[in-house]
Amino acid sequence: MTGSTITLLVVYFGLVLCAKPLGLYMAHVMDGAPIWPLRVGAPIERLAYRAAGVDPAVEMDWKRYAIALLLFNTVGALVLYGLQRLQLWLPLNPQGFANVSPDSSFNTALSFPFGHAASGSILMRNGKPVGSSLIGQNFSDPKYFWGRPSATSPQPYAGTASSGSNLGPLNPALIDGIKGHIQALRAADPGNSAPIPVDLVTASASGLDPEESIAAALYQAPRVARAAYRCWWCAPWLKLIHKRAGWAPSVNRASTSWP
Repeated sequence: MTGSTITLLVVYFGLVLCAKPLGLYMAHVMDGAPIWPLRVGAPIERLAYRAAGVDPAVEMDWKRYAIALLLFNTVGALVLYGLQRLQLWLPLNPQGFANVSPDSSFNTALSFPFGHAASGSILMRNGKPVGSSLIGQNFSDPKYFWGRPSATSPQPYAGTASSGSNLGPLNPALIDGIKGHIQALRAADPGNSAPIPVDLVTASASGLDPEESIAAALYQAPRVARAAYRCWWCAPWLKLIHKRAGWAPSVNRASTSWP
């Protein structure tokens, strides 16, 4: 068992143990019951209200709410932009990550008030763009989750060549492609006899989509657990989850037996 697996288990069971006390705390907060953490923070809360010119006893109308929302998002975007542009010289950066470029910082800062749409769906790593959340990536190593097959050529998941395969259900090329994907999945996980979810052997309409069904992830979970985490004892448990997800669309059993 690796350190990552142990960390995940500790976090999981820690959250389970915190579920009841946190739930009771939230219930008391919603009911307005006196709670000691709220009493301790009351002076700070009153100071914040006074600095912002807010009367907690007065209900906020839509105009005041809109103004507060705009101001909060504007200040948040400016702070976020500054943090990214100056992160190399800021504390709590033991890895020494470099400053993010101005354009990426601007896009990320705008995503604070406008969500993921403003960032252009760009994925960043160490301050550099590495991909897009709208475009899948080609994986063949068993330790990674494989996405939907790509319909673009000659390079898979080529953003400038988006298109579906446009092959009819009786086209031999479509059937041969599905057979090839099934063989690759079986070769990567020979002991997995479960039905293969259809989205693991067919491309999306754009040929680029990174999303896959829960059934597709569960089908691959035992393989990833063994290959990436050396977690052999996880496989039976994950297969049980897969069995309970039998409602998901999948290729029929006759199809999975193709050589």
